[in-house]
Amino acid sequence: MSTVAIPKSLVPLVDFLNRLESRVPLDGLHQQLTQLNVTMDDLRPFLHFGETCYTRNLICENTWYELLCICWKNGQKSLIHNHAQSTCGLRVITGQGIETTFEQRPDGKVD
Repeated sequence: MSTVAIPKSLVPLVDFLNRLESRVPLDGLHQQLTQLNVTMDDLRPFLHFGETCYTRNLICENTWYELLCICWKNGQKSLIHNHAQSTCGLRVITGQGIETTFEQRPDGKVD
């Protein structure tokens, strides 16, 4: 758990997440992220950027979730990965997020 206080703008989302007793339903997460009124100033304590790759900065967590501030510099990328067995939501606060989806072929390779 982070020792930095949760920004007030994130309290409704954290309250929602802390009430979970199982995996978060995607529609509920979408609604929470859509209604979120968070700014870069709110996230300032969690804004840590890596020189060569993106960073995953923990805001808070419990058994059912991790709330992260993920920071990419222009041109940085995530490796190809999936979120199997989990629910994932992302809210871009500033800049532009680009997602590329891949299909797995029968031979196990991706296109």
